[in-house]
Amino acid sequence: MPENSEIYVLKSMILGGRIMVDPMTRGQMYGMQSMMMMSKAMTLDANNPRAYYFMGQSLLYTPPQFGGGADKACPLLQTSKEKYAIFVPASALHPNWGADQVEEALKQCGSATPTEEKTDK
Repeated sequence: MPENSEIYVLKSMILGGRIMVDPMTRGQMYGMQSMMMMSKAMTLDANNPRAYYFMGQSLLYTPPQFGGGADKACPLLQTSKEKYAIFVPASALHPNWGADQVEEALKQCGSATPTEEKTDK
């Protein structure tokens, strides 16, 4: 299945792991490739919550001067959360991970998401 969104998520995760070995050197080398894999995953399946999660997580840990930061990451993480709320795997063998990780990542976005702020007032 060469056009499977999940495969591109995994490819991006592998590149992310390579970056973690030496972020200062490898970030420039693999960062753009990783983002291209995420974009491809989102294009292939706009409802894949893992694609939005991993893109958001990557941006959360990318310095703002390199195009990352919480202001770019948090909307993607919120979108991922919304997609997980309606996500149903195609079978018991299909990927079904990530919802808990999204919740943890959203904690770094602040104590309240924009939708929660509106309901509290």
